[in-house]
Amino acid sequence: MLWVSGQAVASIKSKTGNERVEAIAADFGDLNAVRGMAAEMEQRFPQLHSLVCNAGVLLPVKATTSDGYEATMGACLEPYA
Repeated sequence: MLWVSGQAVASIKSKTGNERVEAIAADFGDLNAVRGMAAEMEQRFPQLHSLVCNAGVLLPVKATTSDGYEATMGACLEPYA
């Protein structure tokens, strides 16, 4: 996950010339991880000019998140819970 976001950051910096691009990763299947990411963002960035949230999962068997949501939907819905 971090490798992919690192590649995306490098690509955006290269294509735009903007060195102020960063990525923060979180497990969107865990509400505590989402809250931790939000706290980190508030601490590091007094202003956000753009936010891209890309969360998703595709599992071959039914699973639930650590908070009890169905995993396929939980990764997308937990930020709103």
